Amino acid sequence: MAETTEVAVPRIHIKIIDQNFDLSTDNPSLDSLVDYVVNHRDVDYSQLSVTCDGENFDIESFRKALTEEIKELLIDIKINEDDLEKALEQIPDRQ
Repeated sequence: MAETTEVAVPRIHIKIIDQNFDLSTDNPSLDSLVDYVVNHRDVDYSQLSVTCDGENFDIESFRKALTEEIKELLIDIKINEDDLEKALEQIPDRQ
């Protein structure tokens, strides 16, 4: 019977200020990172750092894409908050 060797999946390490996120390269779960961004909107996310255990992982492209996605998420949150505030202003008791 052949012995199977388990191959370690490289990990992506993201650091935002003093918060660390450790993601799998084959199926990264971004839930905790998204939760952090939603609850810490005033952080300068352009300063986040990314490292990876994998040799062929394009760290800089991933960092740029992640930073852009965070920026878009924050814009969407702001738009939704503005829309909510406008809608609430239309309620007669709120004027």
